[in-house]
Amino acid sequence: MLGDSKSDKTEGVAEAEKLITRDDVLAISGAYQSAVTLPSCTIAQRNQVPYLVDSAISNEISQRGFDWVFRPCTPSIGWASGQFDFLNWLNKGYVNKMGGPLKTLGLLYENTAYGQSTSGDWKKFAKEKGFTIVIDLPYSTGSTDLTSEINRLKGAKPDVVLMVSYASDAILIANTMAEIKYSPRVILTSGGGHSTREFQQAVGKKIEGLFNMIGTWNADVKTQFNEFFPAEYEKRWKEKLSSHSAQGGSNVYILRDALEIAGASAGGWDAWNRLSLQAKRDAVRKALVGYKSTNSPPVFGYESTMEFKTWENWTNQNPNWSPGIVQFQGGSYRSVFPEGVAAAKPVFK
Repeated sequence: MLGDSKSDKTEGVAEAEKLITRDDVLAISGAYQSAVTLPSCTIAQRNQVPYLVDSAISNEISQRGFDWVFRPCTPSIGWASGQFDFLNWLNKGYVNKMGGPLKTLGLLYENTAYGQSTSGDWKKFAKEKGFTIVIDLPYSTGSTDLTSEINRLKGAKPDVVLMVSYASDAILIANTMAEIKYSPRVILTSGGGHSTREFQQAVGKKIEGLFNMIGTWNADVKTQFNEFFPAEYEKRWKEKLSSHSAQGGSNVYILRDALEIAGASAGGWDAWNRLSLQAKRDAVRKALVGYKSTNSPPVFGYESTMEFKTWENWTNQNPNWSPGIVQFQGGSYRSVFPEGVAAAKPVFK
């Protein structure tokens, strides 16, 4: 069963309600945007239906005590932490190639839950890691003109531009930067629109050298998942796999494993088929609570273990945060950090 949120939180809630009450699904996997995931997983929690988060990274998703919501992917605090680890790594090994250390930051981010959560974590880590924020620029998602914001960013002259955007905004920003001839020393983006094929195809050479944090997967990662899934995906959908689609694919394997565990716990499939719908949903939730796998798939990228844990203010969150950094080199993203999975070295203009 499919439900299309159309990137709208109201539509997302309506689709979640339809899947639960009309289609009688056992579980839901979604959604792409944090702003859609937050209200739609609330519907799943209220109706006691397992909800496996796809790509949404707002910290709040796993910090509301929802015991029917499970997130395999890294939350925004893990992304921000990884981004600052990367910047410090560059400062240790690439100062000469960069023309000096990176000290100042410019923040440019869309103003929904995705950007707000990410920018809040940037500000936390910037203070802890000794970086100075020289300009802080939120903008409205879906803007048609960001020339003023980009000119202000250019005028502030940050060493690093940290950015979080959805696809249409990312394309607009890249084109605007090219038009006004603005090329920061380092641009470090945060997945989202910068990880989409749409973005890469639309701007091409304009983003050569851009660094992007991705949610654990890239095509050059050596895993069993990459030995078959990208090719099968392209054969089926007539387009190359993206990191977001890889996450969705991994979720399918997690749900497959959970169903097998739930079926076995019921005493076999004959006994399973006699259970009520809610009893089946509860069995799937219990299987996810105790879930742990080191197999590929569902392990599909940089991480070593897929599991769900509850600790401190986190509920059913995969604690194995392992996002990586890729750089757009020669027309495609190449893994450059962490070093253990790097397929290329970072390059600078």
